[in-house]
Amino acid sequence: MMLKNKEKILKITLLTVGVLLIVLFGIFIFKKTHTENDMDDKQPVSSEETEEVLEDVEFPHAAELDQASEITDDGEQILYLPKEEIYEFSITDANNILLNFEKKDDKWIYVDDPSMEINGDRIDKILNYLCDIRVVDIIELDDEADAKDYGLSQESPMCIIKDAGGNEILISIGNCSDENCNVYFALNYDFSTVYVNSGKLSNVLQYSVEELLSLS
Repeated sequence: MMLKNKEKILKITLLTVGVLLIVLFGIFIFKKTHTENDMDDKQPVSSEETEEVLEDVEFPHAAELDQASEITDDGEQILYLPKEEIYEFSITDANNILLNFEKKDDKWIYVDDPSMEINGDRIDKILNYLCDIRVVDIIELDDEADAKDYGLSQESPMCIIKDAGGNEILISIGNCSDENCNVYFALNYDFSTVYVNSGKLSNVLQYSVEELLSLS
């Protein structure tokens, strides 16, 4: 009888040890799996992702302008050009300097200093502003001199776009209205017609040349 009890106790002990080993093994596997997942989450970002993060930190204002360029503007489309057809353009920057760019071998060059590396992605955002221009109103003037009341003259900040065929469009950008933040503009120095944009167009004047440089 004693022998049978000992055998029974031995079986229970072995069974208990086996169960404990299974539990411990399960805990080991669980911790190992979660450790690997945590390491995967902490993997360093790629060079492209790093550049994008650096760019946002370095030029947060420009990053906001980039995002705004992708928002569909209000009003009726008055000018549209496919971006791939633009081979030259100029913009007046935030420092009131006219910056000139041209495309050579599918790469954008800063004409005033070709040695500068230009951020092609940011140029693409700028073209979002220039290649799709819309109006919410049109004002016809009896006297072109009255265009000065809207901040429009040949001395106004401007943007110029040229396509592969050499066709040129000049956009003079004037004041913003106090009431609804609309912006006035004219085309090709014709100040007898004042166009009213929702305000998106004026964003293109807020970039600085420093914000157009490549970080790579």
